Amino acid sequence: MRRLTAFLMPFTAGVPVAHAADPILPLAEVQPGMSCTGLSVIKGTAVSSFDVEIVDVLPGGNATVSGPRILIRVSGPAVDATGIGPGFSGSPIYCNGRNAGAISESVGEYGNKAALATPIEQIIGTPVDPPPATRADRTHAASIARTARPLAALTVGGLSPSLGRRVSTAARKAGRTVIQVPTSGGGAGIPPQTLVPGSAAAASYTSGDIVLGSVGTVAYTDGPNVWLFGHSVDAAGPRAPFLQDARVFSVINQPLALPDATTFKLALPGNNLGRVGNDATATVGKLGQQPPPFPMQVDTKDDDTGTGRSVRVQVADEASVGNPIGDISPFTIAGSLAVGQAAQAALGGNLPPRLSGSMCVRMKWREVKGPISTCFRYSGSSVSAEEGGTGVVDLMTADFQTIASLIGSFTFRPIHVEDVKVAIHLRRGLRQSFMTSGRATPARPGGTSRVTLNLANAGGGRDTLETTVPVPSRTKPGRRIISVVGTGLDDPAAASEIVLELFGDEENPEAEEKALAGEPGPRTAAELADEVEGLERFSGLRFRVGGRRAKALQVAGRRISGRVEIPLRVRR
Repeated sequence: MRRLTAFLMPFTAGVPVAHAADPILPLAEVQPGMSCTGLSVIKGTAVSSFDVEIVDVLPGGNATVSGPRILIRVSGPAVDATGIGPGFSGSPIYCNGRNAGAISESVGEYGNKAALATPIEQIIGTPVDPPPATRADRTHAASIARTARPLAALTVGGLSPSLGRRVSTAARKAGRTVIQVPTSGGGAGIPPQTLVPGSAAAASYTSGDIVLGSVGTVAYTDGPNVWLFGHSVDAAGPRAPFLQDARVFSVINQPLALPDATTFKLALPGNNLGRVGNDATATVGKLGQQPPPFPMQVDTKDDDTGTGRSVRVQVADEASVGNPIGDISPFTIAGSLAVGQAAQAALGGNLPPRLSGSMCVRMKWREVKGPISTCFRYSGSSVSAEEGGTGVVDLMTADFQTIASLIGSFTFRPIHVEDVKVAIHLRRGLRQSFMTSGRATPARPGGTSRVTLNLANAGGGRDTLETTVPVPSRTKPGRRIISVVGTGLDDPAAASEIVLELFGDEENPEAEEKALAGEPGPRTAAELADEVEGLERFSGLRFRVGGRRAKALQVAGRRISGRVEIPLRVRR
């Protein structure tokens, strides 16, 4: 169905087996009243059958449906109790032994017995190897992704309950439906399957501890070529996800057929069998060909207890096909979720009221010599009033989301990410001090003054901080003032809004399209690397002497807030 996608798990390679093509029934021969058979997995990996009645053939060509559709009604023991929903997309329909098409869309009927199917000619008309996408194609695909009119729902696995709720909220904001799969990684626990019409299968963008992809049903096979779903996932054309088998745990019954309340398959993708290469009228891939992945590892340490947690994922690299959906890319989504999950897991899922920490990101790109690195420091609340926000964890997630979005939206050439490592440190409480006063030694213009700041620590105790401050050469002799301005606690509200736009923003498409049509940004990979490295949020002290900017100082391990004015005697 158009509301179906899933996240899977392992990066184990299977041994794919090709399946010969079945005969097809052209749409011209499909007639109302025909009694046919549908195929789909109801539990496990075994294909089950159910009855399909052809109700009518609907003409296509309107704003939401491309091409004609077959209106069907299903029945039989396999579907009587639940009807059909996300996960059934691609379920083939055989009439008189020939494949007539595959289930593709819901019509919102109570009980989920009626649905639409895409004719088989449209499905197999999607080429296995599409023509290369142009820049206009990529912009159009990114617009579709960001304005969130998706043709598939999302299924998420490997997330904590609180992060899962944030993902659901973000998906609703983008007009998408999310299916949460409770799993801690490790895969579906099935041997590699032979994909045949009716098999459970997935187009997946990651594997490992957190996975991102679409789970549905095989509609048609012809040798090594496999057509899935009966519709596109993002209508993005050339793609490079993993083609995987899948395991269905159960069909969850929800008769209302609402966007967030409909029957769906609780399923988990399994083994890598090949590569999905085209996402157009249908989604089509080829067995045996593996997409090029890159590793991402997030290591988090709880500095209070000394314990640590790691989240590892393999991300399908779509740079070879031009990053077709831009900044809302698999890397953006999966990487941001990996950061959020690792941070929460290190604290045992229990966020303290106040939290301090740091996050350093180190990447390797094929286009740039040497690593690209940037670090962020945090101090503030670990909760937020913004729709279940998680404060400092939201800030970390949003900062990584910004980095990945810059890479995905780079205009002039695809960036091939080769490796990503993220190091997070967390400590309970606020590592914050407030400036109360200070003193400065005399200095001459062009010289330096030694400044001592008196600090009151949050939670009690006092401290001092010493540093040297340059005196601008144009400073006139006499009594002057050194102004020192600190940094307050982080405000998670803006970060919360960024996290909630992880999948785009259906509520503000004009702003999204304006962003797509805006300035091109960095023009070379080196300029992009400089922009990424310059993202570090300033959280230190700023010094001015006699009104002139003199110095900026980052203070490791502590947030110093407030403002003081210190007398300075400038000598001749």
